[in-house]
Amino acid sequence: MLRSFGTLSWLGYPLIVYLILRQWNLGRATSLLLGWPVTINIALLLIFASSLTAKQTPVAERFARRFGHQDLSPAEKRYCRSVTWAWILFFACNSLVIVSIALRGSLALWAVYTGIISYLAVGAMAAVEFLLRKYKFRRYGNVFCDRLIARLFPPFDH
Repeated sequence: MLRSFGTLSWLGYPLIVYLILRQWNLGRATSLLLGWPVTINIALLLIFASSLTAKQTPVAERFARRFGHQDLSPAEKRYCRSVTWAWILFFACNSLVIVSIALRGSLALWAVYTGIISYLAVGAMAAVEFLLRKYKFRRYGNVFCDRLIARLFPPFDH
């Protein structure tokens, strides 16, 4: 299991990965540019993974508390832990896609993927997770978005 690490460490690991990726593409003038999205994805992967240690709150739980309710049930906490694992998998897969395109694809494809598609994928994953959480637990606040979703998925009767 990953230990919680400080700022220098979580910046250091992506830097090492970036330098390795840089070595793969030494002949290309654009290799510095091509490595940054992978570095960012790996940094995010490490941040999410490090939050799964016993002494920290998973990142997805922090977001759920920030944009929802402070008092999460044990089931909601387990769900958030699973969501954090899903984000780790997402960032790993996104990194592999970007590396594959950087090594074998065209610069235009890399630009479209890293500049548009990967951001849309992040947004879609966040939106789907938010809706799934609302559907599964039916806990709503008084903000417009929650009131709208509550019409789609009425609260459970307690």
